[in-house]
Amino acid sequence: MKRTIEINRIGIICKADFKKRLKVNIIWIISTVALMFLYLALYPVMEELIIEKLALMPDEILSILGADSALSISDFTSYFGMIFSVFAVVFAIYSSLLGSDVIYDEEKDGTIEFLYAQEVSRWEIYLGKMLNLIINVITIILCSYLTIIICGYAVIGSSFNGVNILKIVGLNLIVFLFFGALGLFLSTILNKRIKPSSITLGIFFGTYLLGYLGNLLKDKINFLQYFSPIYVTNASTILNSNWCNGNTYYNPLGIIIILILTIILFIVGGLAYSRRDIL
Repeated sequence: MKRTIEINRIGIICKADFKKRLKVNIIWIISTVALMFLYLALYPVMEELIIEKLALMPDEILSILGADSALSISDFTSYFGMIFSVFAVVFAIYSSLLGSDVIYDEEKDGTIEFLYAQEVSRWEIYLGKMLNLIINVITIILCSYLTIIICGYAVIGSSFNGVNILKIVGLNLIVFLFFGALGLFLSTILNKRIKPSSITLGIFFGTYLLGYLGNLLKDKINFLQYFSPIYVTNASTILNSNWCNGNTYYNPLGIIIILILTIILFIVGGLAYSRRDIL
């Protein structure tokens, strides 16, 4: 007889998993938020030095940072776009690791056997861990957004556009959840002797390299950028687009595809896990 899925059991699993990873997640949040605050808050004091140092960098390095040239980072908002592009890589790695390890760690340590012995279904276990993944990713991004808002209004006052920042953070959140969903999906189909995080990170850095090459060689292989989720939601690109009162057109097709793939990965991961043999 099939067990019905109960919300309270999903909540209990999510809560237990959240507490288990709380210390690690707090370390991630504090370290990333502190660094972001430091970089953004010091901009008024170090503006000239920052532009001077960036001017000495090759265009290829600036491209990785999300800027066409040092002159394009002449105000706080554009500087934020460059800084957030760097932190987007960190957040994507965080999501990839969290999604990959949320089931894998328990299977490797054997603690998942305790859940299998309880009156819970595979779907309830999966949904509880998926919910924990989503909550943790949203939490670290929300803390970062609040840090950006505080720094923005402190540095340039009422001229700071918090709505545009929300658009950028929201679009990037979809990408972070995509890599989290990818890691979670791989953890449901791989043998526990294979670490899913190594594959997830390999895919992330592989697509990141494709995006970098596509941006670097715009005249020849510009299409490669569309295979890189992290470049589809590049902060500097969105800031200069019509979505943020800019001059260039931003095509939402890429982010729509990423959102659909994220939903598919979450669903297929659940189906795979519900049929998974105990290895």
